[in-house]
Amino acid sequence: MGSFVAVGGALLIIRDSRLYREKFNTFNDYCKEKWGLERTYAHRLMKGSLVAANLSGTCETRSKDVAPGQQPYTPCEILPIYEKQVRPLAQLEPAQQREVWDEAVKAADGRAPTYNIVKAAVGAFIGPAPSPNPPSASHSGLASSGPLRRAPFAPTDLYP
Repeated sequence: MGSFVAVGGALLIIRDSRLYREKFNTFNDYCKEKWGLERTYAHRLMKGSLVAANLSGTCETRSKDVAPGQQPYTPCEILPIYEKQVRPLAQLEPAQQREVWDEAVKAADGRAPTYNIVKAAVGAFIGPAPSPNPPSASHSGLASSGPLRRAPFAPTDLYP
């Protein structure tokens, strides 16, 4: 498993135990000044470590749908190496994460799937995003700053 799990796990402990407060006002300041990590990436590492820990907890052999001559694999043997691989899984519930990871491993022919394979598996699992609402017929699509007003120089007697 990738070192992101150890780093993310350590960051979770430091944040949750508030160990950074001795020298830093905020956890984000700690990450930035101590480790050079931007807030977004630090949080991705923490989420990724939780997802990877969830995936490593599934060690039952998956032998269904195995072609003759192939060895069955266990999800705990095929784990993520990089944080980015599990990033799409973070939006799912733990049981769903394991299910989608298993599908992604199948799609990768029993190897660690890439980010794109995992992203596609999540997309197939949750379905396509709903299309945005079309603008109404009365809406021009342009931003409005309020009601239309006549210019102060427009003669009012021209408008009946």
